[in-house]
Amino acid sequence: MNFIFSLLILTTVLLLTVLLLFVLGKLVWLERLTQSLLSREGATPNNAAEGDADPYFYGLGDEALWRAMSGEYEANLEPLELDEVRPRFALALGKTVTRLVKEAADESTLAIASIKNSLDIFTIRGRVKIWLPPAHANALAEIGRKLKAAPPQLDSTSGRAALDEVLSALYKEAKLERDNEAWTEIGDALFPSEESAKSEATVNTDEASPE
Repeated sequence: MNFIFSLLILTTVLLLTVLLLFVLGKLVWLERLTQSLLSREGATPNNAAEGDADPYFYGLGDEALWRAMSGEYEANLEPLELDEVRPRFALALGKTVTRLVKEAADESTLAIASIKNSLDIFTIRGRVKIWLPPAHANALAEIGRKLKAAPPQLDSTSGRAALDEVLSALYKEAKLERDNEAWTEIGDALFPSEESAKSEATVNTDEASPE
């Protein structure tokens, strides 16, 4: 009995030690981050763009960030730190998906336009470059192209289904938990309901009419 009790105490001490080391590591990181932010306060406009990266992505960005999320790249981060990045990555990913659809080339410029698969996304803390595998970027560009066709080649139902398919693949590969609320917001931004479209049209008409 005494042996079991001693083992429990030893296990508890070890767990508390690991937790303490993690907290101390985070405090050191926050101290370095604070010093970095203070050192950038006097930055000039020319070099400000080089230091505006969102620090909460731990220096990851572009394809390296995607590969870290998907497990294809061993980032120099602890599992808990990667878990901290995932929800922030999901938010930036939603903005990327929306922009890639909205900024897709239409039929008139399709032949000369190159399909983008990475974008600079701005968060409340700075900038992060989000990279997507070309196959998914092409699928989003195709949705955008069909939306911009005259007449549109996608209705709200089929468009949302196509978008859901791409989002499902992205979230699965990036090891993100499905977020129905976030997906609905993305869908609403790209495929507004008839009531929202009518309301927006009414507002635009009222703004354009002379007083």
